[in-house]
Amino acid sequence: TAIFKVKHMGASYTYGRFNDLAGTFRFDAAKPEASSVEVTIQAESIDTHNEMRDRHLRGPDFFDTKENPTLHFKSSAWTKTGDHTYDVTGELTLRGKSKTITVPVEHVGDGKDPRGNELTGFHTTFTIDRSEFGINYGLPDAVPSKVEIIFAVEGAKKK
Repeated sequence: TAIFKVKHMGASYTYGRFNDLAGTFRFDAAKPEASSVEVTIQAESIDTHNEMRDRHLRGPDFFDTKENPTLHFKSSAWTKTGDHTYDVTGELTLRGKSKTITVPVEHVGDGKDPRGNELTGFHTTFTIDRSEFGINYGLPDAVPSKVEIIFAVEGAKKK
């Protein structure tokens, strides 16, 4: 799940999500520095529950999805910060611009699905400055540069 929240016109928040994302992660609780995550999001799949706004977000003022069809994150380091928390550093690419970021990640837990597959899940909430990725439309008053990202992932252990 990839969700975002951004203030709109100083009056309220707009929420959205991306509906088409895929990736892989490897997690080693005993050796977290060996863990990794890579996620690719199809920018066209943006969904704010308002088709006119979504078309604008797909266009050149924001994501310019024709020129930049994907958003991408690939980790380069995991650092244990607590019993179930980590700082994950990696390269985030939006609108063709890449930046190294570090995000706080919570290992939510482990479980089994009805078929007996071993599951594990992670969650993070962090803020980016969209202007650092060349997304400047509406700055500073209509749509501020700070965007909150909420990302959650659950995966099954490969057999």
